[in-house]
Amino acid sequence: METKKSIGKTKPEYSYSEFFMKIALITCNFETDNPYEELHNDVYENLGIGSIAALLRQHKFEIEIYNCAMQGIGNRQLVQHIKEKNYTLLGFYTNSANIDNTLKVVSALPESIHKCIGGYSATLFPKQLLQLPFVDSVIVGQGEYPFLKLAKKLKKFQNINNIPQLLMKNKMDGIVEPIPIDLNDLPNPSRDELYLKMALLDPRTGNRYRSALVSSSRNCSYNCSFCYVKKFYKRSNITEIEYRDPISIVNEIEDLVKGDLKINHIWFVDDDFIGNNKKRARLIAEKIIEKGIKIRIDIDTRANNIEYELFLYLKKAGFTTVFIGIESFSQAMLERLNKKNSVQANIRALNILKQLDIRYIIGMIFFDEKTTLEELYSSLAFAKIYGFENVNDIIRLVKSYPKYNETVEHIPIDTIVRKIYFEIKQLHHHKFNRLKNIKHISAQALNNMKKEIGNRLLERVRLL
Repeated sequence: METKKSIGKTKPEYSYSEFFMKIALITCNFETDNPYEELHNDVYENLGIGSIAALLRQHKFEIEIYNCAMQGIGNRQLVQHIKEKNYTLLGFYTNSANIDNTLKVVSALPESIHKCIGGYSATLFPKQLLQLPFVDSVIVGQGEYPFLKLAKKLKKFQNINNIPQLLMKNKMDGIVEPIPIDLNDLPNPSRDELYLKMALLDPRTGNRYRSALVSSSRNCSYNCSFCYVKKFYKRSNITEIEYRDPISIVNEIEDLVKGDLKINHIWFVDDDFIGNNKKRARLIAEKIIEKGIKIRIDIDTRANNIEYELFLYLKKAGFTTVFIGIESFSQAMLERLNKKNSVQANIRALNILKQLDIRYIIGMIFFDEKTTLEELYSSLAFAKIYGFENVNDIIRLVKSYPKYNETVEHIPIDTIVRKIYFEIKQLHHHKFNRLKNIKHISAQALNNMKKEIGNRLLERVRLL
């Protein structure tokens, strides 16, 4: 096998068609202070990796996919496996939860392998990553076409310096103009990880997983200060939401439900499923009903998108759970977070979902760098009304814009609020670590823990 150092410097003695590339796409293990992510990260496929794999396979490349958490592969084991496989090109997905493990793995790999980093961390901090000697290239923004072009050029021993969205050490500024992408032109994602997941047991029920992820759009119309989504797409000059055709979406769901996977639950991973196109959401529901597809569906959306008639119809199609980004019941904090929403709209949305008996999961931010006791009390009081058990993460703390390698300890915050935060966080992790020792963690056990922590936090603030 030719090494990377010889590629591009000497002409190979064999023809291009004889050069066989081995490519792997990798999601390294997650490390997080969020215990709910810790519990559930091994459950989910990486649809971004699946989409890149499907596109490259369409172009006759051989692809292997690693989801280390799902497969139970540690960093050392992954490094050893990569060395034994003699890969030519590796693509790593990164976010804030797995960037440290990713860099540990990449730093231990041979120089002969081209190591390309993508995902949220790569897009937000490309220059910092390229300063590391063991990182060869970074993709900014959506990765399908840049990675395909990289693979094609490496296979033909061509110069890779001018690939749009691909940054390298000798060209850190790179060409940021995105490669045009139509989501309807992409093949459905490869489901290697889903087949792996089907062999696992859900720790909450002890049953086999029959749940899959589906993506029907990318990007978001809003620009909340704490959110990476808009920043991710802005870095590659994409400003509008990209939508897939509703019929294509429903056909994919039908294949998952009626095919050999026998899926009975779908989670739309769209940043905002409803977005600025409520007619499209209704059309998807109509097509699901027309085809007689029996499925439970989870979505993420904003409070201002929730309307009684629309969600009444969505419920008929199987939409049973809504993750709703409330964030705060303090108007001052909502404005600071740039939510473009009101406390009244949040309350109205939750009341509609309660009336329709649609389960809701509340995305809350009780703490940021400017949280006051009054704001904290207001949000906790309303969260208690709508159920602490329905809050996604009680101990979440965010900063308006993250810095590279910044931790919670670096975030300035009111002294009293900071003390409360770390007291509750310590209690939270103590109780969660006790739960993790149970073979099957029931939903009721998690809900009871959330209620206890929420009530303790509310009482702690009330006493002040």
